[in-house]
Amino acid sequence: MRWWSIFRTLVLLLLILAVAWIAVAAVRVMQLDPEAEWEAATLFDRNGEPIAVLGTKKQAFTPLADISVEMQQAIVAIEDSRFFLHPGFDLKGVARALWVDLKSRRRAQGASTITQQLVRVLYLSPEKTIQRKLSEILLAVLLEMRFSKARILEIYLNTIYYGEGAYGIADAALTYFGKQPSELTLAEAALLAGLPKAPSTLSPYRNPDGALARRDLVLERMAELGYITSQQAAVAKEEPLKLAGLRGGLAPYFVDYVASQLIDTYGATAVHRGGLRVHTTLDLRMQKAARDALGQTQGAIVAIDVRDGAIRSMVGGRDYVESQFNRATQAVRQPGSAFKPFVYAVALEKGLPMNYILIDHPGDFNGYRPENFKGEYWGTVTLKFALTRSLNTASVRLLRQVGVDAAIEMAQRLGISTLLLPDDRNLALVLGGLTKGVTPLEMTAAYAVFANGGFYNKPYAIEKVYDRRGRLIFRHRAQPRRVLSEEVAYMMTNMLQAVVEYGTGTAANIGRPQAGKTGTTNNTLSAWFVGYTPQLAATVYVGHDTRQPLNMGGGSLAAPIWGKFALNALSDEPVLGFPVPTGIQTNVPIDPFTGKIAGAKCALQERAAFLPGTAPTQFAPCYWNADAQPRPYRVGTDDPPQALTHWPGGLFGDDPMSFPASLLYPLDVIEAPASPPLPFESRSSPPPEESSRSEIPTPLVPRAVSPPEAPQVTRLRPRPTVEERASEAVAVADIVVDASDNVIETTVTDDDDLQTDSADEESGAAKEDDDGNDDNDPEESEKSDL
Repeated sequence: MRWWSIFRTLVLLLLILAVAWIAVAAVRVMQLDPEAEWEAATLFDRNGEPIAVLGTKKQAFTPLADISVEMQQAIVAIEDSRFFLHPGFDLKGVARALWVDLKSRRRAQGASTITQQLVRVLYLSPEKTIQRKLSEILLAVLLEMRFSKARILEIYLNTIYYGEGAYGIADAALTYFGKQPSELTLAEAALLAGLPKAPSTLSPYRNPDGALARRDLVLERMAELGYITSQQAAVAKEEPLKLAGLRGGLAPYFVDYVASQLIDTYGATAVHRGGLRVHTTLDLRMQKAARDALGQTQGAIVAIDVRDGAIRSMVGGRDYVESQFNRATQAVRQPGSAFKPFVYAVALEKGLPMNYILIDHPGDFNGYRPENFKGEYWGTVTLKFALTRSLNTASVRLLRQVGVDAAIEMAQRLGISTLLLPDDRNLALVLGGLTKGVTPLEMTAAYAVFANGGFYNKPYAIEKVYDRRGRLIFRHRAQPRRVLSEEVAYMMTNMLQAVVEYGTGTAANIGRPQAGKTGTTNNTLSAWFVGYTPQLAATVYVGHDTRQPLNMGGGSLAAPIWGKFALNALSDEPVLGFPVPTGIQTNVPIDPFTGKIAGAKCALQERAAFLPGTAPTQFAPCYWNADAQPRPYRVGTDDPPQALTHWPGGLFGDDPMSFPASLLYPLDVIEAPASPPLPFESRSSPPPEESSRSEIPTPLVPRAVSPPEAPQVTRLRPRPTVEERASEAVAVADIVVDASDNVIETTVTDDDDLQTDSADEESGAAKEDDDGNDDNDPEESEKSDL
């Protein structure tokens, strides 16, 4: 008897709980006001200026009589064909969903009726559990007890989310077709009815093929149920997609990027109807500078604060209405030589100094034969010279020495997440020959590590989020992670500064301390410039979605755009220098062909930086010959390789081509002294005889390097800055294209970076221009022509 009493008590308690549960649910249903107003989320920039509203203010509630019959039939056909027969839930479908949920122990599946979907939107969280499913069924039954089927369908059509910020049929019809709900054609109604399943994925603006396929499925289902004939369905399938233009704004790609993150965190209903106040990292002034710099060139610009990864500007394409594909975050493209710094960072981390000598000469690496732009080589060069001039053969040899796996680990350490292994584990890696590629945003964050002294910060766009009542519900907290030593980060900056001062990236020079690297991919399909100052890191990517050649490289196309952007974006920012770590010796003059100290007779000099005790102490044995200035040579021609013979006897003897073949096929790295970067120096007249002294017994003092009798050195001035040749930068950047992305007219002057045709594609030769053009890269696998 005692157990029976306990059982009855438990049953009674369960009944009481069930009644209470039902009573609470009933109250919620009775309080439903389907025509109540809502408030969309508002986004603000870093200074509190409003930049966008996610969604629109709710349109007037549209009576069912003012919604086309085709729209009503289409939504019922695809979402709930038994809508007019069930009591709010489909018993067969629910049983199947519960069974799947029990098997997986975590989520229920499908079979939700229109009434259940409406309940989910109005009352429940988006999580998929047994408890929520039971609540959903109960509320659906109660809702059907209160409202007629017609009223429920009316509320559903006016409440459901159709994508692109459109809640309700009135807003959806206006957003996609510029019409009233009563004016929708059969084909248009079928397309809208197919959107609630996956409004973002099936958006006709972003995925027209997917949207049309879903529309055709709706039409077929309508024909099966007898709403329309097969002939009507066939005719509707042939109707072309005619969409109204999307509303853009100053930062539409950034707004989409933020909205996606908010929806993932809080759900679409809270974002579009919950009245959130979202403070972002965007700087409107920098955003305008980025938009203006890109102009009508197809590509992307993204910039972040190097101190914490805050995104300051994001332009994902030239025309948001034309394409909502965000090339700043979604375009995975080969980076060309913009990938090289990751390999050089490994070399520095392993202890190789900037004046480490590499061989720049053709070689065969198990069938892989990389070549330099125009087939020009320098023989022996320093690490810094190889990176500044973007020399391919020297870079491949460096990668082989430091190790492909180490380079991959370095790229991943700096935030590159798109490498495919083992496919990308090869020597083409250093030339950007990746299976998929990288995104501009990840490249920007990776280079920011060099700028800030070795810390990786994941890029972020949202600073704070407040709810409708003004309560703080989210605040970003920076989580910097050291990935490079301060010394290696500075050495990389020191080398990359030379790229902008006198290397392949001079078109980006804005007359303040900055660093960066150009990149161009196979057949000039993509052009890059990734650069930074002590405050800001930014990437310019240029490329047609249709994979048409640009006929221009990163140095002549992307770099001027970067310079134009940075010049305006940083106009109000103080001019700062890159801090030098304690103990680093800077401004050491180095002969770029021997790695030794450049004396008065060395025709070319680079300025390098060294760790304590690693600077060279020997003078380079240069001799002056005004008629034979150091210049690259071509293999197989009569031109002597001056780079190998500008000092008596060269490295390997008097014969400029006498260095051992064993070193060249394949050739690794010749060990030599150490050193880092700064601009070249040129001498307009022969200096007097060099001192016979070849050793410096005391630590190097840069000013005391040249013999006292040497004439005054005339340093080559960096090429004109962006500001000094603004008209030229605009002319290069503003490419004239037609609606199909065909280049109609371009302005190119003195373009040393222009890619020439590959002469050895069948043999796997990787050719790359001075700014990083790799002619042996695999095809870029991801397309953006949406």
